[in-house]
Amino acid sequence: SNSSILQILTIGYIRNYCSNVKIIKSLGGNSNYSLKFAGRGDADESLRDYVLSHSIENVEFSGFYDKKDEAAIV
Repeated sequence: SNSSILQILTIGYIRNYCSNVKIIKSLGGNSNYSLKFAGRGDADESLRDYVLSHSIENVEFSGFYDKKDEAAIV
């Protein structure tokens, strides 16, 4: 069931490509995990490209959000 999937959220300014790609490499493609990046930043486009080029399906990018919507995202 979906409730057994551990959801990992990174929210805010998406930076540090190296650290985030290590997490994606470790957990990407593992159906026990769902990774979500909410926000924009220096690294989000490169991370999106990495996920697309490696056909990783359990990583989602939702992009920019209004601060007032932050609680609903979390």
